[in-house]
Amino acid sequence: MHSKYWLVGFVAGALVACGGKSAPEGKTPEQAQTETAYTPVTETTGVPTTQPYTPTSPPSGAQLGQAQGPVVVVVEPPPLPYSDGQIASITDAAHTAEVEQATLAQSKARDARVKKFAAMMIVDHSQAKKQQTDLVARLGLTPIETKKSSAITEDSNRTLESLLALGRNEFDRAYMDVRVDAHQKALDSYDNELIPNAKNSEFKAALIEFRPQIESHLKEAQDIQQGLTSAPLTPIGKAGEGVRQAPLGGKQPAK
Repeated sequence: MHSKYWLVGFVAGALVACGGKSAPEGKTPEQAQTETAYTPVTETTGVPTTQPYTPTSPPSGAQLGQAQGPVVVVVEPPPLPYSDGQIASITDAAHTAEVEQATLAQSKARDARVKKFAAMMIVDHSQAKKQQTDLVARLGLTPIETKKSSAITEDSNRTLESLLALGRNEFDRAYMDVRVDAHQKALDSYDNELIPNAKNSEFKAALIEFRPQIESHLKEAQDIQQGLTSAPLTPIGKAGEGVRQAPLGGKQPAK
């Protein structure tokens, strides 16, 4: 009996010496002894820590921006006022564009009012271009090309290509739409950029003198545009061709 108790005590003491824990269910004692519990360590020192492991996520864009310092916003300075030479280049480009497009309209337009308006554009803008050229030479000014004058020329070239591609039945309305837009932009430019920035008194006076003509051209272009918009097309001759009926009180344009 005593030897039996002694054997039990010996086995219990051996278990305490091995860690006081029995093998987990389903595992042999050798497997349990070889497994080691995971102990978290700090990322910087490697020293064990009692805190549970929490995976870190990559920094957000906002955090990166804060780490790199404040964001610098570059504000472009306002454009410098135009010089008299630059203004001369802008107005000269506008006159040239009007004459070139009106010359095309003289040969391609079908409506009598459109043809008459185009003829007026050729006369008025050719005369204004020559007068300004003479004035600039007399005042000793040198025209200086600007982004605006280059844009006017490039836009005019694209417009000419577009108008050339149109059939005669579509040309009149498209040409007058362009004229309304161009003269409205010209009027705004004279009022807000060109006249206020002109330095030479005689040159400024010439700009002021031509302004009412731009306004008159705009009004007449709007009237013709409205008449073309309200006038339906009447097919005649070949398929796809026609002539626009004249507005009330107007004359039917010649075929």
